[in-house]
Amino acid sequence: MSRRPLSTGLLEFSALHDVSEQRRLNQYATFWDFYKGHQWPIPREEGENQITLNYCKAIVDKSVAFLFGQRVRIIPHKEVSDVIKPILDEVFDYNNRELLGLEMGQMGAITGDCFVKVAWEDPKKDEEGNLIDEEYPEGKVRISVIPSSYVFPKYDSHDKDNMISCTIEYAIVDLVGGKPVGRVYKEEVTPTKIRYYLDGTLIEEKDNPLRQINIVHIKNLPLAGECYGQSDLASLVSLQRELNEKNTDVSDIINYHSAPITIIQGAKAKDLERGARKVWGGIPKDAKIYNLELHSDLNASNHFIDRIKTAIHELSNTPEDTLGKSAAISNTTGVALQIKYSPLMEKTWIKRQTYGKGIREICKLILKLLRIAGSEEVKAKLEPLMSDKEMLKKVFKVTVKFPDPLPKDELVQLQKIAQKMNLGLEEPYGALQELGYEGDIEEKLERIREYQREQQNLMFDLAGQDIDLAGIATQYDSTPEE
Repeated sequence: MSRRPLSTGLLEFSALHDVSEQRRLNQYATFWDFYKGHQWPIPREEGENQITLNYCKAIVDKSVAFLFGQRVRIIPHKEVSDVIKPILDEVFDYNNRELLGLEMGQMGAITGDCFVKVAWEDPKKDEEGNLIDEEYPEGKVRISVIPSSYVFPKYDSHDKDNMISCTIEYAIVDLVGGKPVGRVYKEEVTPTKIRYYLDGTLIEEKDNPLRQINIVHIKNLPLAGECYGQSDLASLVSLQRELNEKNTDVSDIINYHSAPITIIQGAKAKDLERGARKVWGGIPKDAKIYNLELHSDLNASNHFIDRIKTAIHELSNTPEDTLGKSAAISNTTGVALQIKYSPLMEKTWIKRQTYGKGIREICKLILKLLRIAGSEEVKAKLEPLMSDKEMLKKVFKVTVKFPDPLPKDELVQLQKIAQKMNLGLEEPYGALQELGYEGDIEEKLERIREYQREQQNLMFDLAGQDIDLAGIATQYDSTPEE
């Protein structure tokens, strides 16, 4: 059994949904086509150029890199960090934390919506019943990014953020009698039940142990009053198409005149020998022979192309320099870089809010699943914390810290933190957080304190030795000479 390609699946079961959902699916398909470079609706004849300058892909990739290009840190409340942080880190790590973040950012930036499913995965076994993953014999939490066109959520009529049910539906290819047969798989999730269908027939039904929907919807860029988010490509499709067409037109003109047509008036072409270093003689007096030349000015066309390209950068909040435009090398300060890349940083800041909220919801689902289905060791750690209402709030109070995508001077950063600490505006715990320390901060602080105590003891010992030496010297000086 295997999934069909995204576009194939859309064609096969989009008719099952209402007009608004079909419009959403068509929009997703258009955005994916433009990201992948399939930007021409009708192909030209063979041998005719179709230029595609795929800025859509470059802009999406840059946006994802600014948000998820480096490791995202998940910081639990400090009172429960020693228990919660190792658990969450382990789950995200075996789910390929960095790759998961890139998939989330890419799916959201292209379609406008990112749906993440958090579910318990039973241990996989081979045909003989032996465990394939011996590290997690009881199963583990699986975090997966679902293609947006496969997900059909339903929201409360009075609360656009309250998902009351969610359906995952896509086309698959199943072997029936040795022949591939297209079928439709559907998973319907409500707070109480999870149902599985194949070609509309219920094949399994079970209780939902979480008592909530285990699919997190992340809006790439929020739209006030709307259930769905906005794609990074929402305002670029028409501009990208126009840019391709105009560049192709200019290319056609250049190609046409690079091999010009020779026009002969008042003479016969068969009497004229073609080729380099040829001399034509005996041409009739009134005959005219000339090449068709370009007399129009391409500057206007090139200027219009530049305007389109500028509009693409402005409407996507992506400065040209971020896509590799050559610039003079200088010791630009961090503040100057912030100003220079402020459009892209503003978009990244908005995404930090939406994706940060989504990652916090994912962390809640992970902890709830582990409390129910995790190993006995993990259950023993979580149960005392999650059974107490006050501690439960702290367990779910997770901070998601995205890395700064701009280069920074570590010396300047240390000086800034030291100045804050001297003024009493920062404590060592917060300083380590700001520096991006990934380990157990409390353990690190204890080691630092131990090191400081050792240094103090060493200084006291040396000071005592100095005093003894001074006393000996005094005694030696006061001894009368013989």
